[in-house]
Amino acid sequence: MEPSIDAFRVGAVTVSPSLNRLEVEGEVVQIEPKVMEVLVALAARRGQVISRDELLATVWADTVVTDDALNRSISALRKALGDTPREPAFVETIPKRGYRLIPPVDWRLRGDSVPASAPVLDLEPRTAAEGAPPGYRRVVWAAAVIVTVVVVAVLLSRDTSHPLAGPLTPQPLTSSVESEAFPAVSPAGDRIAFARVLPEGSRIFVGQPGGVSELQITSGSGFHSAPAWTPDGLAVVHARFYDSGCEIWSASPLGGEERRIGACDGAIYPDVTVGPDGGMVYNGRRTAGGPFRLFAAGYGEPLEISSPPPDVWGDHDPVVSPDGRWLAFTRSASEGMQDLYVMAAAGGEATRLTSDARNILGSAWLEDSRTLVFSSNRGGPHQLWSVDREGGSPRLVPLADSDARHPSIAGGRLAYLRADADVNIWVARADSGGLSFVAGPGWDMHPAVSPAGDRIAFTSNRSGSYEVWVTGADGARRLSFHNGPFTSRPRWSADGARILYASRPDGNADLFVVDVSSGETTRLTETAWDEIAADWGGRGEVLFSSNRTGSWEGMRLAPDAEPEALGIEGAMGLAAAAGLQRLLCI
Repeated sequence: MEPSIDAFRVGAVTVSPSLNRLEVEGEVVQIEPKVMEVLVALAARRGQVISRDELLATVWADTVVTDDALNRSISALRKALGDTPREPAFVETIPKRGYRLIPPVDWRLRGDSVPASAPVLDLEPRTAAEGAPPGYRRVVWAAAVIVTVVVVAVLLSRDTSHPLAGPLTPQPLTSSVESEAFPAVSPAGDRIAFARVLPEGSRIFVGQPGGVSELQITSGSGFHSAPAWTPDGLAVVHARFYDSGCEIWSASPLGGEERRIGACDGAIYPDVTVGPDGGMVYNGRRTAGGPFRLFAAGYGEPLEISSPPPDVWGDHDPVVSPDGRWLAFTRSASEGMQDLYVMAAAGGEATRLTSDARNILGSAWLEDSRTLVFSSNRGGPHQLWSVDREGGSPRLVPLADSDARHPSIAGGRLAYLRADADVNIWVARADSGGLSFVAGPGWDMHPAVSPAGDRIAFTSNRSGSYEVWVTGADGARRLSFHNGPFTSRPRWSADGARILYASRPDGNADLFVVDVSSGETTRLTETAWDEIAADWGGRGEVLFSSNRTGSWEGMRLAPDAEPEALGIEGAMGLAAAAGLQRLLCI
């Protein structure tokens, strides 16, 4: 293949973005434009983890799409490169983080000089172009805004027997427009360390409750994350990720001194915790395709202390109890499907505390070393729950907030992360040019106008989890009640009586239909693979894409019949014009 002017190499693969072509082991492979854009975005920050939200905002900046669009593109890219998610050589999935490109990137090709600037991610918010095409009564789109992530602090009850007695009133610690993550309360409860994403990369900051002052305490290259205090409060241990691997460092909370402790044994964005004796626990893995495991360090050679099954993503988010005897962590079956475990700090058999298979974003111990507080969407939104070390039913923490993630507890204080976002659907009338919008808290997206043009179905997380909603004369009404699994892409039936959509109650995507009047829901598919991007065909048929054979193909599901392949390979989105008997696909 003759490379184009803008070509570059990813490992041994030649990439030509303008031609949407790859040269893999001497073979020319044509890929879709969006798949190429995903590859270019990953190459621009090779070795770094790019979140799913960043990739969606960059590649689909002018379009509102579901996570399935990114899933399909990653799957297509891996197929083109001959890559696999279990043993990746090119694109690695980082659970709860995003994706990273593994091989080196060479922007110089056949004597060309290095570009003045490599491609960069454009994270500016975009909106759809104004105006309405002729022939439609209304045009709808979702207007995206920047998601602001803030660290919030809460003073726990002085009653040590009931420290979670509530309601607990939060107080913002940060107000920066930059995103923050991984709050960590100091042993005395008077300072909070956290990571903040800056243009040059993530760095560690230390602030005081009430947001009185803050200080950047780390510098240098890499992506700095997962801060944890030493027991004496004199240092903040944290991880740094580079193109060449990762390291664990220590920094003074007063600024100045920074010291390298050691490597992370091949971990990608390790989660680091420090026990009361100063020993560290972090996660890593033996091989690129193996599960993440927990390692103890600080006593000579790192010691492997957890043994996850070989077919899971592995163990993350370790937290040592205040008495140093216990270790809590999450075990991920796959992305967004975690449960909480506890075991002896020295290792051994782990006890499972939850059986939700929901998204857990961090945990923290109360000072009694018996109670764990963790963030989960087990009840809809990400809220804080508490559970006894010995087991039992989790209890909702009475926190006066609607979103709480990555809790940290020490010195009688609780800190957590809150993500604030507001995305609304705008409606433009083609006949009058009038403009209105479907207002509500959180994210409103995936709008679909009813056949009569008087209602809009859409996806929203205003109830805490993403569900299907519909507008009407009496306002917005919720139609689906999956309470956690991602639910998306509603589509009206021709008579406006039913709405077709996809949800992931078991991890993979299945199709559902809900009656708009009664709310009665029918599950159409229940398989081990994904059924996505569905739409109505003629005579009540449902058209959709499925990866049941390992690649995407178009399928038809007629009433009271089994799914039938349409013979269209690579179809990732289907729509039918019933009156014209024409089928559209991408």
